[in-house]
Amino acid sequence: MKLGDYQLCQNGCQFSWYDNDELVATVELKEEKCVKWICGIYVSPLYRRHGIGMQLLQFSTILGGEKLCVSKTNEPAKTLYKKFGFHVFDEDKECFFMRLEALKDGNTTD
Repeated sequence: MKLGDYQLCQNGCQFSWYDNDELVATVELKEEKCVKWICGIYVSPLYRRHGIGMQLLQFSTILGGEKLCVSKTNEPAKTLYKKFGFHVFDEDKECFFMRLEALKDGNTTD
């Protein structure tokens, strides 16, 4: 698998990974009020449960991703994010808003 595309988006960037010519995974980072949000993590169904999601989270946090939101009904994603160290800090009707535990008190992940 290789990183194939990098696109600058409004207030952020998007990365895509390919296995040969097949799109395998994407992740988008957006900055809002000096906070980098991890957005749009996607792994193709055939490539799930192989550690790719965890690698995307690691890659995203290395680039400064601090927070994300996840649908309350997306159990696999919530499990992955919690395993990586994200914790719910807020919610609305449809989503949980999560951040790395080390950032809860304003500390960095270092």
